[in-house]
Amino acid sequence: MKYKDPGNVQSFIKRLNENLYKLSYQEVQIDCNSIFKYIPTPIVDFENNPNQLGQRMGGGSNLIFRARPNENNKPFDYISQISYVQENDRHKIGYGRANKKGEAMFYGAFNYATACIEAITKGNRFENQNSVMLTVGVWKIKTPLKFVQLPYSEKHFKGFYDTVGYKSNKIKLEDVQKDSKELRTHFEHDIEYEVMQFFSDEFAKFDMEEICEYKISNYYTDRVFNRIKGFEIEEIDGITYPSIASSYQERNIVLKPEVIDAKKLEFVSAIQVWMVYNANINEMNFYPIKNNVKADFNGKLNWEIYTK
Repeated sequence: MKYKDPGNVQSFIKRLNENLYKLSYQEVQIDCNSIFKYIPTPIVDFENNPNQLGQRMGGGSNLIFRARPNENNKPFDYISQISYVQENDRHKIGYGRANKKGEAMFYGAFNYATACIEAITKGNRFENQNSVMLTVGVWKIKTPLKFVQLPYSEKHFKGFYDTVGYKSNKIKLEDVQKDSKELRTHFEHDIEYEVMQFFSDEFAKFDMEEICEYKISNYYTDRVFNRIKGFEIEEIDGITYPSIASSYQERNIVLKPEVIDAKKLEFVSAIQVWMVYNANINEMNFYPIKNNVKADFNGKLNWEIYTK
């Protein structure tokens, strides 16, 4: 058994959840290091075979989309502005699910609609307006990659759909419960499965209090990306997890900036998207205004040349 004292691990998880708001990230890391000598990392070897992600766009290529709301409805001029946040702007970065303040990550999605929804969830941009313009970057996966794929959180999936009061046609609680049951068979002991669920729950929280600042999900990210000395594992490129903004119906991915720098992804084009929300029927619509916008040698986007 990877955990010699399961009861101690269970009581630690309970205490940590109760006292998280009192602790700094550094304190969380120290405490977790002392308990979690091992953390489950369900690894997917993504071979990058044609159409492996089953996307309509790309002619068989596997794509990752990353969106940013336009400033004053003007699309961004350079690839660097829609990629991971560059050094001179990192002081603007707050806590995210897989990043600490001032820390850049490449967050993306496997379709552009999910990327758009994720880009506007913070700050509730539809509170005073019913539409927003976004610039969406499209990147093509160039090499095989290695992901940690977090499972669904049954607890938060049920809590979310109980709160919003509607049912998804794409994924149901029974599907999540089936996946959880299958996942359990991959672990020899219950405590290992419980630890996996603990970290999955942290990535799936939809009512995260600002004071908690994703400390536990950041700890998991730091362990997966070998940023904590003494707990190194094989090299991982990214983490995939269910998208809360898409009601857990799609998946997000977070990649280390080093993956982009190593050219494991290649920028393909940009899209200008008009995203419109109809509050009366609770419906979101996406209108690509400019498609297939290419960049020049300097990374400048040529918005004058595009396809509809």
